[in-house]
Amino acid sequence: MIEVQKKAFNNALQFLKELQCQYLIIDADGNEYGQLDKKGKKKRLNKYPYGALTKHIRMYLDSLDIGQAVLIPLEDFKSNDLQSTASAYAQKLWGIESYHSHVNKENKTLEFIRVA
Repeated sequence: MIEVQKKAFNNALQFLKELQCQYLIIDADGNEYGQLDKKGKKKRLNKYPYGALTKHIRMYLDSLDIGQAVLIPLEDFKSNDLQSTASAYAQKLWGIESYHSHVNKENKTLEFIRVA
């Protein structure tokens, strides 16, 4: 770096320090300035393998006609997870207010009817 660049660079470093920013700058020569505590984004742990819920409900909802009802077994899924996924899938297929659903805890099923 030439002198004017060094001066501007040092001013920028001083500015970052005054703002109490975390930073890590590596110049063209490979010199490191500052430090950065990289925490990283925590990945959310999924309850089920990717697509497992949708795959489970698709076989029941894809061929459902208006007025037809179906019982979807809960299997190893939580009832609210299955109902939420089924509702989102149905809304995508048929639109808003085109279905009704109910969790039957005694039979361990999700009752689903297409109304429009």
